[in-house]
Amino acid sequence: MTDLLDQRDAAIGPERASERVAADTVVQAAGDRFRTHQVANQVPPLDGYDPLACDPAVADALSREGARDALPRIREVAQVLGSAEGREHARLANEHKPQLRTHDRYGNRIDEVEYHQSYHRLMQVAVAEGGGAAAWTDGRAGAHVARAARSHVWGHTEAGHGCPISMTYAVVPALQANDALHAHWLPRLASRVYDPSTPTVLASLWVKNTASKAFLVRSPISSVFYVTNCDSSEVVRCSRGCVRLRGRP
Repeated sequence: MTDLLDQRDAAIGPERASERVAADTVVQAAGDRFRTHQVANQVPPLDGYDPLACDPAVADALSREGARDALPRIREVAQVLGSAEGREHARLANEHKPQLRTHDRYGNRIDEVEYHQSYHRLMQVAVAEGGGAAAWTDGRAGAHVARAARSHVWGHTEAGHGCPISMTYAVVPALQANDALHAHWLPRLASRVYDPSTPTVLASLWVKNTASKAFLVRSPISSVFYVTNCDSSEVVRCSRGCVRLRGRP
């Protein structure tokens, strides 16, 4: 069977066909000098992907559970995470794992954890959109439903930063068992401001000997407090006001 390209060349004549091949070669050489092959069995990039449009159950749930007003903003968030910039932040945050800096360049013990700027960017959006504990201070009907939908949609970016975000929301019922702790920490946990240069209060989880524990730790570089319920015998207070754990979490 004659190839379509062969049919094209036959129609224009052998001399013009050779000219076409030479011209195509020059164009390819100028534009793709370093290309060794073409990949034809992969899907195109997901830039412009809208996870909310692909998940109508979320919109239906918002309307059914009294959180219809949150839908326009969630739609904007979905477009951000589906953009080329959003997906690149997710890739970088996933690729560059947190780095433990036990000492500075002079040999001083610092015990700091350094996060990539793209991780901080994802955290900023998640906190600003109320992914943490903001729903617990929002008196509007459907606030928790809206928060669940936002977290579900934003979770399409990168899973790592979703841990402190989800735990910040989940820790509030535990704090309600102690009125003093609840009154002290809830306003901080419900903040919609995440600034890597200043302390931010978030919750996380530490598992030791199959028993879940909570702890309070500040990382000076990441500016994140991890709030939990750790026994006083298992922490050491630093001179800088930080709280470090004994042993290895």
